Order: sequence, then structure tokens, then C-alpha cells
Amino acid sequence: MTQTILTDIMGTTTPAGFVKTLMSDFEANGVQALSQPDAQELTATIKADANLHTNEEVVKYLTEEIAKRNFQPEYLALIGIVNVNSFRNGQLNGEVYDDVPVALRNWKQNDKGVFTYSNGSVVSQREIFRTTRQGDLTPCITGYFDTSEVGGKKESDSYKRISDTIEVATTDVLFLSDMSEELDAADGAGMDVLLVAREPSRTYLGPRAEERRRYDNIASFLEIK
Repeated sequence: MTQTILTDIMGTTTPAGFVKTLMSDFEANGVQALSQPDAQELTATIKADANLHTNEEVVKYLTEEIAKRNFQPEYLALIGIVNVNSFRNGQLNGEVYDDVPVALRNWKQNDKGVFTYSNGSVVSQREIFRTTRQGDLTPCITGYFDTSEVGGKKESDSYKRISDTIEVATTDVLFLSDMSEELDAADGAGMDVLLVAREPSRTYLGPRAEERRRYDNIASFLEIK
């Protein structure tokens, strides 16, 4: 029985559409928030690298880059700073699928280690789980990882770094994701993997149907014992 679980967030614990909510918050509040002390250094770096001059230009540029799935760690970190401010002042609340709180609390009761791994910053991940309508879920989560810390989610070495950090062999970790490329990387590192097929009627049409055949899949965390 697996005692250590590593899970993706968007599309796995949280509806994929929540990314749009986070980006809408960034577009609405970014210009002002980028002038705050905790955002100034990153903002200045991005302005210099992309030849931008105003906060308005930074917000527009990052919004366009994220739409292209250009998930540079510094872009995500800056967006995360803005989102975290909104989580903490009540403008944003985290979203998770209804089975997730039940599963997380069961796993906690059964002494399973539960870790998250996302493109979004660690602090932003924590706020998603702290502010859900089902309550604060952070006591159920052992730790968080992001791509700025351990590397890209489609790289096997990233999963080995996570395993080394938590001091658990990769063969003793179960990785959950809705993306086959991430499962490929985790599988290559030696982890057990499950495809989380939350909305098969919509998400897994066409070419993605092959992913359902390639990996064992679940529609709910409650299927994991």
C-alpha cells in the first residue's frame, strides 16, 4: 500500500479552469501589486529581459506568455505574488474537486505523506488549499514543490529530486496527474503513476483517448486506498 502520494494540482485536485481565475486576478490587480516591495525585484528583472518599461506592459506580456504556455519560473513567481495577495485579502478562494478534501483527510488519518507539485509557486499552492470552501486543507499536506525549485514537470530528474528531498525512494511514491507527459516523466523516474481523468467526456476526446489506454486511470481520489 502506497504511503507517499505526489499530486499535480491543475486538472487533478483543482479544475483546470481555475487557471483562468488566477490570470483574471493577475490582470485586474497586477499593475498595482507589481509596485509592492515583494514584487519589485522580479518585476525589474522581467522588464529588463523583455525590454518592457511599465507595469502595464509587464501584465500584458505575462498574460500573453502564459496563454502560450510559456511557464518560465520567474513569470509564475510574479503572478503568484499577485494571486497570494488576493488570497490573503479575500478576493480569491481556492477550488478543489469535492472528493479531494475527503481523500486528503483520509490519507492524513492513515499517516500517508501527501505532497503537491505544480508550475505555480509553493506559496500560491499553499493558499489554494488554505482557502477552499471545504475548509483549510493545508494540515493534510506534508509539503509542496514547484518547478523553480526542482525543475520541469516533464523531466524525470525533477521527480528524482523530489524523492531525494522527501527521503523516499521513487518506487515508493504514487504520482497523480491529468497529463500523460508528466506521467511519462514520473514513470521514467521509477514512480507508480495514475492518470486522473476528471472529465473524460470533454478532456479525453480525440488523441487524448490514447492516454486512457496507456495508463491506469481514476475519476476520483476516493478510488485510491
